[in-house]
Amino acid sequence: MPRDRFIDDIHCLTGVPRHRRMNVPPMPSAHLFVNLGRLVRLWDCGPSVPPAACTDGWFMGVWTRCFLSEYPARVRVVGVRFKPWGLSPFTGLPAAGPRDRWVPADAVWPRSVDRIRNQAGEAASATGTPRVLEAELRSRLAGVPPRGLGLVRHACGRLEASHGAVPVGTLADAAGVSGNHLAAQFKSHVGVIRSGWRGSTASRD
Repeated sequence: MPRDRFIDDIHCLTGVPRHRRMNVPPMPSAHLFVNLGRLVRLWDCGPSVPPAACTDGWFMGVWTRCFLSEYPARVRVVGVRFKPWGLSPFTGLPAAGPRDRWVPADAVWPRSVDRIRNQAGEAASATGTPRVLEAELRSRLAGVPPRGLGLVRHACGRLEASHGAVPVGTLADAAGVSGNHLAAQFKSHVGVIRSGWRGSTASRD
């Protein structure tokens, strides 16, 4: 599994949750959750956004504000935490699409949630359930990486290594692209761009 390229971890939450209600801070990465148990509820901090009742599965893009999650008395959820650029190779979605949104998994992967739920029910273990989801991810991984993904991965690697201290112009110059092009690729593959990126220039697009 190319976790080192696209995924940070696959995890499973089972049993009685320590806290049924949790305030979740902004998240710098996209997620997939498959609910194998009872209803999970999600509330956005924005009053205009209706709450979500999640019985099956849902994708979440990069989240730029807080939200509230409420789990049932007993929970069974398996999830994927993608790297900031890791969603599009498995879904074909531009990352800006599900940013600050909950998207039903079946709207992205038709009929996959029922298959995952059925196979996870047969596995019925803390190790078997993530393996079921990992197999689904393998089957969904695009053979050819989306255009611009390599540029974003390289820039993100430099940002991580420097704790965000690399100037935008340096990143663009090193890649041989303009700041606008780099910003557009970040918006497509990560869903957000750093403040001040637009208008930065380099040698070529």
